[in-house]
Amino acid sequence: MRHATAMPTAFLFHHRGDTIPGVVLPSGRAVLIEDEDFGAATVAPTADDLLTSYPGAHIQWPDLPTPKEPRRMTQRLKARTVDDVLGADGHSSSEFDGGDWDPGYRTAQAGPRIVHVFHDGPGEEQQITAYTKTLQADGYNVQHEQQDHGGRHRLTVTRP
Repeated sequence: MRHATAMPTAFLFHHRGDTIPGVVLPSGRAVLIEDEDFGAATVAPTADDLLTSYPGAHIQWPDLPTPKEPRRMTQRLKARTVDDVLGADGHSSSEFDGGDWDPGYRTAQAGPRIVHVFHDGPGEEQQITAYTKTLQADGYNVQHEQQDHGGRHRLTVTRP
C-alpha cells in the first residue's frame, strides 16, 4: 500500500462498480473525491484505512517510474590538472610563439568544476577525439560540443 510520499500521488478507488478518483497527500492522508461538483470528499488517515472502511474495494495505483539514483555533484577541477593528464599521455599543448600558435591542446577554466579543452591547429576533430579518449581513460566525464554558429569544437570536462 502507498503511504506518505514527497508529492501527492493520484489513484483510482474501485468499489461496487464505481471508480472514484483519489489522492494520497504528502502527509499520508488519503482523500476520495466523491462529488467534484459539490466538493464532497472522504478523508482517511491512510489509504489502508479507506480500504478497511469499504469492504471489497481496491485501489488502482499509477505505474510510477522507478526513482533514479540522485546525480552526484562533480568534484572541483582545475585546468592545470587536465593539462597534466593530456601532457602525460604525450599530447602537445598549444603555445603562442613568434606571433602564431603552435598546434596542440589548450585548456580554459569554465567554472570551479568545468574545464574546456580546445585544439589549435589542423586536424581539430581528430585531435579532439584523441583528447576525449585520454581523458575518459583517466576517469573524466567528457562531452564533445561545438560552439554556436558553426564555431569551434571543444570538450567540456568534469570529474565525477
